[in-house]
Amino acid sequence: MKIPDHLQLVQRFQELRNLCLGLAEGLSSLVSDLQKGELRQLEVTEAKIASLRQEYEILKKDVIAFASPYQAIPNPGGITSLATLEPLLLAVNQSLKAAAIQVLDQVSSVKHREETAFEPLRACLSAASELHRAIAQVPLPDLHPEVVAITDGSHPLALFVSLVRDRRHMKEEKIAAIQDVIAGAFGNLLFIAALMGKLIIGEQDGKEAETKAQDVSQPATVKTSEAAITPSESEEVLEQRQILQDLLTMTEMKIQKLLKNRLVREEELAGFVAAMKEMEASRYRKSDFKEDFRQLHTIRAALEEMENKAFNPRKRLERTEGQRR
Repeated sequence: MKIPDHLQLVQRFQELRNLCLGLAEGLSSLVSDLQKGELRQLEVTEAKIASLRQEYEILKKDVIAFASPYQAIPNPGGITSLATLEPLLLAVNQSLKAAAIQVLDQVSSVKHREETAFEPLRACLSAASELHRAIAQVPLPDLHPEVVAITDGSHPLALFVSLVRDRRHMKEEKIAAIQDVIAGAFGNLLFIAALMGKLIIGEQDGKEAETKAQDVSQPATVKTSEAAITPSESEEVLEQRQILQDLLTMTEMKIQKLLKNRLVREEELAGFVAAMKEMEASRYRKSDFKEDFRQLHTIRAALEEMENKAFNPRKRLERTEGQRR
């Protein structure tokens, strides 16, 4: 059974409250009729009461299912009214708000390993800070409309911080699925920086430094031919090479998507495809991939621009007419 989302439950709660008020007015009219010996409203009123009871039981079941992950509900049978049901929603709201703020706090602690003034990150942190203030200013039991997306992980900021935190363990399919969301919200440079491991959450810095210190303190057996490369450097090169391969794969997927949807012509992409093939062919001969990443960023930005232009109705019409000619 699919559990309704928070906003849907709040809406249904308010609708049920309004039904109660409407029925109360109807009962006042029924009392007046009964005092006169009139029974014509009985059947209709009974149907309304039965429907109201059914709606309440369904809502109660859904609210309990929604609230259970956030709090213990020791006596569901004791919930017999909207007044006893409402605190459950309020408690969930408090938990959701706190969880969203925690995610935004993590975003705010992200920093670049090398550049203290990395503009794409500054823009992202500014957006997170503004959203943090907006969420904090909404008084309970109401919630800011973006809270649920942050807590369920679908918000661009939540996806961004998850990439920074978990990129080493993310599957390629997951990275491919979130790249357009992150790049669309904050730009390709920020997505690539996160994927390359250039960004860290504040608390990660100390942990990674401690791990590296432990690795250095332990003697390592290194072949003579590998003496010029430390274990950490070797791992970094391997990681950067894999990231390059992942980006090439995702960019190729983007190209295929554009071609499949007939948003661009194949000859328009010939230069990009040739450059990407060269990157792929030469990646095992390199240990420095900065130029490749820069070139890939340029290609991805150009692809986005092509896609945006293609979705413009006038441009789309001009392109179609050109293809016909």
